[in-house]
Amino acid sequence: MDLFETADIVIYIESRGVVVKEKSLLAFDTISKKVVATGNDAEDMLKNPQENIKVISPLRRGMIADYIAAVELMRSLLRKAWGQGLPDISILSDLCRLLNVSADLLLGLEYKNFAENNDAKTQDVILQNLGICLDPAAIIFGVDLVQVFTDSPYAELMTAERMQMSKEGFWLPTVRIRDDLQLRPREFMVTIYDRVVYDEQVEVIDDTTLEHIIRTFGQEIRKKYGMLLSRDIVKKLTDNFKISCPALIEGVVPEKISYCLLQEVLKIFLSRGNTPKYLPRVIESLESALYRNPDASVEQLAEQVCIDIETPDNIAAFLVLHPDRN
Repeated sequence: MDLFETADIVIYIESRGVVVKEKSLLAFDTISKKVVATGNDAEDMLKNPQENIKVISPLRRGMIADYIAAVELMRSLLRKAWGQGLPDISILSDLCRLLNVSADLLLGLEYKNFAENNDAKTQDVILQNLGICLDPAAIIFGVDLVQVFTDSPYAELMTAERMQMSKEGFWLPTVRIRDDLQLRPREFMVTIYDRVVYDEQVEVIDDTTLEHIIRTFGQEIRKKYGMLLSRDIVKKLTDNFKISCPALIEGVVPEKISYCLLQEVLKIFLSRGNTPKYLPRVIESLESALYRNPDASVEQLAEQVCIDIETPDNIAAFLVLHPDRN
């Protein structure tokens, strides 16, 4: 049996008093390596030894000796104190600084998409489909903004934004949100594959902050959608059109127009302020351009597509050309 300190961990909030008072112990299964008990429950296991169960403490001489065990212990104690809710932001911030970890790691969200859909099977399918190495789209924020995402209806607001974007032709993967201790406390960033496309420091945190962040996120993703556009996303977009436009897609993509070529042409098309809602027209125009000139470069093909679609009577062009119409 290991020798350790059976110290008490006490968390006190002025307005509520003592919310946590537990032993600094953690019990885990030596075979599965999973934590099976913490705090006072782990002490009970210490008094009644079980096969394959080991009880340890992350403390040595009043200091943290095992940071991984300390994080597991604090994560469990926070859940005991707050149940399914989320801890007081000041307590969370202090613990993050003490353990030198991010809030989503301490809350057990580090390797999950803390996003609109909480269904584990759906999340797994999304991860497998996207083959994520880097998050396609993410909102990263400083420690003071953690409360904005935990105390507000993030799921509903982000779902509404994604629904609006889908009406404009934008397909958006699940959005990753996480805090980062390296950011300033009220700073947030919008990233695409870990590339920062927007950075802002919020002056005041209030009931409109989350709406502002999500609205800004949507605006930036629309402007930089070409950066987000992967071959996998191109395939999802074209697969969707197979239902409504089967004759346009079947036998054309990817048989005549590869996903790679369509991706590159779309990037140029989108960089000119166009939206993905024109995808059927893009495919139609691109197929015709390839038929006329099979050896044309990507730039030449994209230019022809833009000429075909960006006509003066196109509604987007018409609104720009006639701002004072009656």
